Formats: sequence, structure tokens, C-alpha cells
Amino acid sequence: MTVASATQETLEQLTLDFDMVFVATGKASFGGLFAVDESRTVFDAPQRHLTQLLIRGVPSVEGQERLYFRFLPEHGEIFMGPILHMSRKRAHTFLIEARPGGDFDRFGDTGNPQDALAVARGIVDDHLAWEPMLKNVELADPLAYLKGAIRPLVRRPVAHLEATGRSVYAVGDVAFVHDPIAGQGGNCTVAYVDHLLSTISKTPSDRLDPDFVEERYEEFWHTQGQFIVGLSVAMVAPPTPALQKILAAAAKSRSVADRVASAFAYPERIAPFLGSEARADEFIASAQGKPDSLNEQEPAAAR
Repeated sequence: MTVASATQETLEQLTLDFDMVFVATGKASFGGLFAVDESRTVFDAPQRHLTQLLIRGVPSVEGQERLYFRFLPEHGEIFMGPILHMSRKRAHTFLIEARPGGDFDRFGDTGNPQDALAVARGIVDDHLAWEPMLKNVELADPLAYLKGAIRPLVRRPVAHLEATGRSVYAVGDVAFVHDPIAGQGGNCTVAYVDHLLSTISKTPSDRLDPDFVEERYEEFWHTQGQFIVGLSVAMVAPPTPALQKILAAAAKSRSVADRVASAFAYPERIAPFLGSEARADEFIASAQGKPDSLNEQEPAAAR
């Protein structure tokens, strides 16, 4: 295995050495190689300004680690969850998804982690003063801070290189770019790569061409991709009446809450029900009639 910085010239050489070359990073000029699928891309700009901190000192609740998700539609979202830090010590990730112009959108001038933590504390004090999440925390390390914005989009799976005329193929954050609000970046990557590998291994090498990849991509879109993207879009867009109804029901019903939670692993369980209030009622009724669990039999498209 070789670890090195890659350029388009690197891709050109790899296409001469290998039957298929997959590009998984959209950094530098790689993302620009692949055309945006405008028919499947909803937004023309980032929908959130993102600030992430890694922190230590979050108290456990009755000895248990918990995920926190706070949803304030006019301002944005706050997510916090346990992680294993690179130091192998217990820590938490703390993410603020600020709607541009909302009251969470305060990080424009922050340039270091300590300032960002102070701003985050101010947001929690103003909107969630009863929450102890940042009361006695500290940064997990001196560089535990990220700030930026992501435009959610879908790209076409095949790009053609000018110098060689050969093709390279999109996976990961090149094929599907998600705002982190629904946690679907890694899920989508693993699901799509699994779909590709399950068919590549059964296909003669002379058929591993752009047409093959386009066909597999369309299969994935119709069986899984559209639901993954649909969930991410629903979470980052202004909340629809259907989504509001489902989340309100989840706040009152454990069985509905379990079904919603499981949908982050299996978006096909919820995405088809987000288009109307009538379909949201179907989702709620189904969940209340049959409590869901991640331990029950997985859907056919399980990942």
C-alpha cells in the first residue's frame, strides 16, 4: 500500500496500471472531475454553517453514554455523542449545525478552539440552559476544532480523463456529499462500495467498463441511494409537516422513537413516509403497532 498525495497525473498513471480506479475524495480538483447530477441534487449552496469540537468531561447519565440531538428549527441543531479519541481516552464530539442567519450562526470570527468553545457555551446557555453538556468540559486536544460548510449533492459516477481518455469512478464523498446532520456519509459510502463489490467479483474483467458502473450506480440509487439522500435532505431542509408530525410522535412514543432511530441505519424505513402528512400517519401507526428494533430481521437492502 502506498500513502501519498495524489494528483490528476496520479489518476492518469493508475488507469494505465489497473482495470478500475475509484476516487473517494472530493478534495482538490478530484470532485470537479465528476459532473453534478442536477436532477438528484436539491440544494445549490450549503444549508448549514458547521462547527465541531472534541471535548472531555461530559457526565454520563446513570452510568450510560447517550447521544444528544437538539432540534431548534429556526436556528439549527446540536448533536453530541461519545467517541474514542486518538489518545484512546473517552471523549465526545459536539457539533453545531447553524442555519445561516439563525442565532446559532455565531462562529464567523472564531479562529481557535478555545474561542469556539466559549461561543458554543453561549449558545447552550441561551437556548438550552438546563442542559449540563458543556458546564465542566475541556477540549480533548489543542486542535480539537473544525469549522466549515458542505453543499449536499449527488454526482455522476463516471469521469473521463483528458490525457489518456480512460475512465475513473466515483465512490465516497465524490459520489454522494451529505451534510453530517443525518450521519449518512459513512453509511452511504459503505453501502455503495458493498453494492459494487458484490457485482464486480461476478463480472468478467472485459465488462468492467463505464457502462457497467453506470448500471450499478442506477441500481444502487433505486434500491438504497435515493432513501439515504432523501433522509439527509429532509433533515437539513426546513422541516416539513410530515417530519414534524413524526418527530412529535417520537417524543411521546418509545416505539415510534425506536423506529425513527433505526431509520438512521436503514433510511428506507422512513424516507418514503416523509412526503405527506398522510404517509407520516402511516409511519406512526405502523411503528405503534409493531415496536421496532435494530435486532429484528434486516431489510433486503440492509447494510
